[in-house]
Amino acid sequence: MGRAGTAAHVERIVRGWRRVDRQAEARESARQHAGRALHVYQDEDGMVVVRGRLEPEVGALLLRALEAGRETLYRKDRAGEAAARAADPTAEVPSPAQQQADALALVAETALHHGLDPGTAGERYQVVVHVDAAALADPEQPG
Repeated sequence: MGRAGTAAHVERIVRGWRRVDRQAEARESARQHAGRALHVYQDEDGMVVVRGRLEPEVGALLLRALEAGRETLYRKDRAGEAAARAADPTAEVPSPAQQQADALALVAETALHHGLDPGTAGERYQVVVHVDAAALADPEQPG
């Protein structure tokens, strides 16, 4: 086209191609947006299962947040880590998938703590102690 047509002709073809390209990009973006989903349900053993499809920008944001969470949770100096392993050689280092799960928990807790839904500390951290009335009445009672 560039050799056979005039400069105005080539420019008109390029403009048309760009318009078609922008329209295709808009359709693809709309398709991705419509295809977003997050499925969260509780398994029979009480574990929560998360499965989803995110738009590329949101997915990149999630990956950055998880990486930051993993770095925060598992950032240890090598000397301290070696000393901890020497003290307890049976201690297992969490797998990468376990680290991802821990990082997601940290991201969720941080989001709630920093204004998304602060709630009260008692709503999130609760310790329930069951004690018999006899143990409370008599200090000599076991329990």
